Amino acid sequence: MTATGARGIRLVLPTSWQVIDLVDPGARRAAVARLVSRQAGRSTGLAPLRAELRAQLERTCATAASAGGLLMAISLMRSGDIPIPASVTIYRAPGLRLDEEGMMALRQIGTAEEDWSVATTDRGHVVRRVRAATGAPSLGAADVPLLAADYWAEAGDEVLHLAFSTTMVQIGSAMLEVFDGVAASVELDERVLAEVSA
Repeated sequence: MTATGARGIRLVLPTSWQVIDLVDPGARRAAVARLVSRQAGRSTGLAPLRAELRAQLERTCATAASAGGLLMAISLMRSGDIPIPASVTIYRAPGLRLDEEGMMALRQIGTAEEDWSVATTDRGHVVRRVRAATGAPSLGAADVPLLAADYWAEAGDEVLHLAFSTTMVQIGSAMLEVFDGVAASVELDERVLAEVSA
């Protein structure tokens, strides 16, 4: 596991995850290029694949950025020769508090089929919503089953929303353990946020 920071956000991710800063367009393009190079190598025969992957990821990142995303991290984990795709996008949730009223408001966005839980860490409350979904735009698939997990985590005076997804529904419990660990580690560095906002 490795600590990673961007946009005032600090969290612990598995070392095989690649972080993309969504706020700075130049940093975003460079991170996408690095990720594509890691996934598809540098062979000239794979140039069309790299171009398609890069365009797809840049579109996904631009969409997340326009929705207020601060950073995205994409899994490059493998089990032997099998890739374990997953992603997380992190947003600020301005005005949300994880008190009783705030948690009731969050529950109103869900459905009966979703699994909700609340945990407490040394940083505060973490609310988790787990649901089945389809489509994994950041992973390059449109209509495949996926496991989606949303977390709202207290970080100082703010709440961060972490939106995870993975196509590895068959190992959903193991993936949720990874997601739980990342969500429990998230915190904000207010000094960096102040510099970014200035």
